[in-house]
Amino acid sequence: MRLRVHEGINFQKIAELVGFKDAAAAQRAVERAIRRLPLYPPDQFQRMTTERLEHLYYLIHRKAEEDDATAIKVAAGIAAQQAKLNGVDGKKNGGEEETTRIPITAAREVLDRFNKVAPKDK
Repeated sequence: MRLRVHEGINFQKIAELVGFKDAAAAQRAVERAIRRLPLYPPDQFQRMTTERLEHLYYLIHRKAEEDDATAIKVAAGIAAQQAKLNGVDGKKNGGEEETTRIPITAAREVLDRFNKVAPKDK
């Protein structure tokens, strides 16, 4: 599971490295391992997920600072996930748009950078 989730290795390569018959067998093994993972209480899950998103943002931030358009899009997606996870995405509990919320600073920074390098619509 670590090879797939953390390293991003495809199932065929996992099969070769670990000794599974084929990619499908490796995929089934990863899926079984994922099903065995413990379920966490919501607050603990939120903290863990926030930490993971912060780590991903940290990894992509330097490229975004260099005005890499792809990195900026990824960083914006990470910021949006953080906002959604932490309830600051401008949505009420029922899913209605709430216009009085202020977006998180990271999202604003990323969007500003994106607007600098993205082609302007005419």
